[in-house]
Amino acid sequence: MQLVYMDEAGIANPKHEPFMVVAGVLVNADQKWKALEQHFNELAAEFVPDYEGGKFIFHAKDIWHGEGIYDREKWGNNRWELLKRLAAIPAKFALPIAPGYINREIARANFRRMAPTVDENRIHMWTYMEAFHSSVRRVENWMKKNGSSRDEVAMLIMEDTDRVKGIIKNIHDVYTDRTLKVPNWSDGFQSAHIMDELHFAKKSDSRLLQIADHCAFFIKRRLAKCPKVTELYNAIEPQIFLQPDKNAGVLVTVRKEDIVPVYEEHGLEGEVEDHES
Repeated sequence: MQLVYMDEAGIANPKHEPFMVVAGVLVNADQKWKALEQHFNELAAEFVPDYEGGKFIFHAKDIWHGEGIYDREKWGNNRWELLKRLAAIPAKFALPIAPGYINREIARANFRRMAPTVDENRIHMWTYMEAFHSSVRRVENWMKKNGSSRDEVAMLIMEDTDRVKGIIKNIHDVYTDRTLKVPNWSDGFQSAHIMDELHFAKKSDSRLLQIADHCAFFIKRRLAKCPKVTELYNAIEPQIFLQPDKNAGVLVTVRKEDIVPVYEEHGLEGEVEDHES
């Protein structure tokens, strides 16, 4: 079974974070989970030997910006060395990375054309939904092409957040419902390999979520053409699986109140700045 750890980056001010990224990292639970746990224990013992708060979680954004415990004066070049060690993990353990990413301004313009009065929070939710769905479809296609058997399954684990939890669970429930009749397969998507509920967990409780955190952060900065991230992105790039499934589109159930006001009004029926020098 593959455990797919998923996390996002690029959800702050679009002027500072023009791309939204959701990264899914596939981990063969039987073959690699224990080795990865031990690897993170060793990294924590090496880089934060005095930490006494239990399981230590490395957050790429904090390390990059020198925030929290990663004080720039105290850490010096150790911050960059740690980022390189974290970026090396997907290749070291042969972990496939299935990203979904959206240009937020282009997405916003497209959503505005479809629904001129929709509020910004709804646009943010829809953009996240598309990035998530794109990542999931790449997970599915990786399973089709590289799974150990046609019967191998994958289970998704996301960081527990209330921002878009409801709509993402709604999407997941639909594409994992193998009893659902989809009239047009070129527009709909059902997974043959992803199963069970979409599981939400805190990084402190599901430590391998931090790998998705690192990958999403590096990909986001690469998309934003940040030159300083090149070495880190190049380390994960061989593990990135970009080939999409041949189908396109998303089948999702929405509440009536989400769409009726827009139709009635038109007479229709129906992250922070980078402070590095």
